[in-house]
Amino acid sequence: MMTTRTVNVFYDEVMLGHNPEVDVPYVPSRVEKRVRHILSELDFKWSYPEHPGRISAVKSYLDENPIPGVQYRTGPKASYKQLARVHTSAYLDYLFSLTGKRAWLDSDTTAVSPDSIEAAVMAAGLAIAAVESVVKGKSDSAFALVRPPGHHAEPVRARGFCLINNVAVAAAHAHAKLGCERILIIDWDAHHGNGTQDIFWADPSVLFFDTHCAAPFYPGSGHLEEVGAGVGEGYTINVPLPESAGDVAFEKAFREILVPAADHFKP
Repeated sequence: MMTTRTVNVFYDEVMLGHNPEVDVPYVPSRVEKRVRHILSELDFKWSYPEHPGRISAVKSYLDENPIPGVQYRTGPKASYKQLARVHTSAYLDYLFSLTGKRAWLDSDTTAVSPDSIEAAVMAAGLAIAAVESVVKGKSDSAFALVRPPGHHAEPVRARGFCLINNVAVAAAHAHAKLGCERILIIDWDAHHGNGTQDIFWADPSVLFFDTHCAAPFYPGSGHLEEVGAGVGEGYTINVPLPESAGDVAFEKAFREILVPAADHFKP
């Protein structure tokens, strides 16, 4: 008789508060007039793509189609100290100064609404809670159903819809507080996880493996020769793939590159 495995899914409605609006004056003036002119000619209304429905839809589907062993959990927001393991204090202070405000943080679309900072800090906290639930034996596995996303967020700035690098915060916590000496991060996305790579670029305690669409696809990084630096050289593995890559290419990358690397690293 098979025993049902437990999966803790970490979720909190606080994260739905991140909901930037684009049809307001804070759109950067250098692009506002041109973009609005182009969109008006196309009769197309652009909306901020990183919206609450990205996670509420998943939650609704799981509610309507229960999976044995899945348990919902929440947790505390990440502390400043936990965030500061991967982000600079100057960036964090700037980020927290935006609480309750609407603002654009960079030129590549990352924006905040009044509740965005609270949502981002909750997302990072739930990523930590997910890691703790597994390491401490509270569940067989865990899934952090969180937003805003994080892998483009760099130590000193937000990028690509990402404010706080959730997985980096959780990995740094696991290393600092949970006794995890070697941590493997697998970034499996169309876009390269430039922020996560930057954070652990010279860190031999973290093996960062990333499959993504090859440059010039956003963010334009993640080349084969990007392998880390100093004592961290060799602990960053990038597998840039053409946009046409399918299951065969991904399976080959995982079986022939990731598995041997992980076996050697022993996370």
